[in-house]
Amino acid sequence: ILKELGMGTWILDPLQLKAPQLLSVATASLSAPELDGAVLTRFVEEVAGRYLPGPQHHNWRHAVDVTHTLFTMLHACNSGSLTLLSWLEEYALLVSAVCHDIGHPGVSNDFLVQTSHDLAIRYNDTSPLENMHCATLFAIVQHPAMDVFMSLPQESRKEVRGICVEAILNTDNIHHVSHVKALQTFAEMKNELLQHARAVADHPEDDTAPAWPPLELVEALCEAESRHMLRNALLHLADISNPLKPFSICRAWAQCVLEEFFSQGDKLQELGLLVPALLDRKKTNRPFSQISFIEFFVAPCVFAMVRILAPLRCLQEEMVSNAFPW
Repeated sequence: ILKELGMGTWILDPLQLKAPQLLSVATASLSAPELDGAVLTRFVEEVAGRYLPGPQHHNWRHAVDVTHTLFTMLHACNSGSLTLLSWLEEYALLVSAVCHDIGHPGVSNDFLVQTSHDLAIRYNDTSPLENMHCATLFAIVQHPAMDVFMSLPQESRKEVRGICVEAILNTDNIHHVSHVKALQTFAEMKNELLQHARAVADHPEDDTAPAWPPLELVEALCEAESRHMLRNALLHLADISNPLKPFSICRAWAQCVLEEFFSQGDKLQELGLLVPALLDRKKTNRPFSQISFIEFFVAPCVFAMVRILAPLRCLQEEMVSNAFPW
């Protein structure tokens, strides 16, 4: 059934799935032999229930979309016996993905700060949403019946917590430019190595060529700083991946994002606060807003990531083609 829905492909569309199907996709994305299936099921159900029904975009469907997108990215980049990240890192990232917007109220950090919201006060105006998402995740796993990290040794639990907190905090778009620069710097420093890795990815049918990822790239990503960069950028890219999907899916998500923006603009207007142009339903040119989002925000991140992870080139091609129909 999951295969029929498009599990493990770029065409899976959470906007078209029913509630049980969303749970199944999220659970399957996180499943592993090392995990207790009943605990995982309870965890996913609890997480789903903590997403609010109000936000048009930052909701449970978005969480499933980001989790499945990350799952598919990781599988696309691990076609051989070697892996770029350890099982523990991948699992921590997928748990981060499913919880990365949990409890999101449908307004931005800036809105929370401007209105002196409780979350802004609690987290000193510093990424209040992302801090809340992290805290909610680890509040859930405090319950043994939903502790998806329960089987891990203490040292591994500590590592997983660090990965999750860092990755979720880095989904705050204030870090976007830093992600792009870090990817670009790595790509420039490892240019020759990455050219070889791209050649390997371009000829997967060649039995004499090494499988992807090649050993040289795996070794280059062994340094702690490079691993942090890759993990955080992967979750961030999955979070902004709407323009990388087939246009029908891309367009539907764009409408959800814009409606949530406009709802925030309406709230700002009601409070007598300045309404930025992008949040003003009367001023925003919808097609132009999406072309700008792709060209100036998403594209630099995608181009930089694809230089490192060549098997994701299909997403770059989809993104480029999606700019034209708008």
